[in-house]
Amino acid sequence: MFFTVFLTYSHFEGSNRAKSFEETHAPTDIKRLRIGHLDEVIKDELNKKGYKISLNDINIPVYTPHSHKILNVKVKGTKTYYNKVKSGVKETVSDVLKTRGYDAYTIKVSREKKNRPDSVDQKNELKINEEQKKYKELSNDISRVVEKYKMKIVFLTMDSKAITIELVGPKQDYIKTKKDILNQIKSVVQSSGFRDCIIKVRNIENNGDDKSQSEIKDLKWNEHIFPVILEEMMSKKAYHVYGFAYSFHPEPLQIIIKTSVMSKAPQAKELKQEIVRNIHTMLQSKYLAQWVDHEPYKVIVRGKDYKNIE
Repeated sequence: MFFTVFLTYSHFEGSNRAKSFEETHAPTDIKRLRIGHLDEVIKDELNKKGYKISLNDINIPVYTPHSHKILNVKVKGTKTYYNKVKSGVKETVSDVLKTRGYDAYTIKVSREKKNRPDSVDQKNELKINEEQKKYKELSNDISRVVEKYKMKIVFLTMDSKAITIELVGPKQDYIKTKKDILNQIKSVVQSSGFRDCIIKVRNIENNGDDKSQSEIKDLKWNEHIFPVILEEMMSKKAYHVYGFAYSFHPEPLQIIIKTSVMSKAPQAKELKQEIVRNIHTMLQSKYLAQWVDHEPYKVIVRGKDYKNIE
């Protein structure tokens, strides 16, 4: 499997060292601050303050080496309302970024252009927001049930008709507790109003075959680990990262970080060491270590000339 996301930085200044992961985050911050879910956190903070933000309110775009890191926020409502709140919206987003030590974004607040009548838009948005809130609460409740049995959720999808949950955990423990887990999840789901919902629970370590183990790796790293690495790398100017990729084949796992510095630039080696050290620190943190689970990996840092920085 191979995955790539492009980001951007314009030039390298060796004196502007990025604050390390330890300097900007306490050991419990990944879970508490929801590192890896920046758009959701910003959205929640704006909603808490009552700002009218459109459904597609936060846009953290995918980058190419020639674009800029602009974090877009769209405000709903009249011009009068927009002019009244835009500075507060920008300040709220800025505070979220500062809490994390992120300095790579230019925040752009603009007014949403309407393509349909307000009444229709508001009615649909309220409905979708309520559904999202119910699903989020239900997901948290299901996670709490599973954690009581020392299992971990690596994949969860849900709608009003079906919920699919994939867990990882020791085969024997799962066999002993499967019925209890399923019954408690059913109870939680029904109490949330999803009475006719079909529930499927699967322990993907049950089979022990190569395909099953490959699924586990892919799900764990994509759900819990890569979003944290990507957010940290893309959000601090001094890393000068414009791309991220990974590959499980050949082993060990290759985590590839692409920078906007030439591979032979005088500061390139120092930058590489800083990036590698901070990724190691992230993966060894208490929250991520449980998902890494001793999986061997190699961090490769490349220059903008596509050559590895040695």
